Amino acid sequence: MAPIEYIPIIQAFYQQHYQIDYPVFIPEGRPWTPARNPLRESKVALICSAGISLRNQPTFAFRGHDDFSLREIPTDTPPAELLIQYGYFDQADAEVDINCLFPLQRLQDLVEEGFIGGLCPVAYGMGIGRWLDPESPLRLQGEVAEDLAGRCKAQGADAALLIPG
Repeated sequence: MAPIEYIPIIQAFYQQHYQIDYPVFIPEGRPWTPARNPLRESKVALICSAGISLRNQPTFAFRGHDDFSLREIPTDTPPAELLIQYGYFDQADAEVDINCLFPLQRLQDLVEEGFIGGLCPVAYGMGIGRWLDPESPLRLQGEVAEDLAGRCKAQGADAALLIPG
C-alpha cells in the first residue's frame, strides 16, 4: 500500500472549503531517536493532538487556534468519559470507537498480550489546531515538545505514540 500523502490532501481541503492556504511547517533537525529497548520491554506514552480530553476538563481554545495547553488523561479512563473537541474532521468513526483516534484500549490489549512492556499512567490530549501565529510551530517544536518529553520521561516512557489531529 502506498503512503497517504496527508499534507497535499489537507492543503486541497482548506483551499476548497475555506479558500485559504494551509501553512506547512517543516521541522529542522532529526526528531527521531533510535529505540533503546524492544517494544516488549518498553513503556509507551500516548500523545494525541486531535482535541481529546476528559468530559470534565476545560475546553480547548475556540476553533483550536494556537492552543498549546495539555489535558492529562489517565490511561485507565473508560471511553465514555472522553470527549473530542475538534470540528476539523469527520468524527463518525471515532464516535463509534474512540480507539481509532485515541487507542487507549488497544494499547492496554497490547500490554496484556506482551507486545509492549507497559503503558504510562497518563496520556496527553492537545488541541493545537491551525496556527495563526507564525511563531506557533517553533513554540510547538521547542517548549511544548520539551514539556511533553519531560512529562513522559517522568513517567518512565521509553517510546511515544503520537496521533495527529
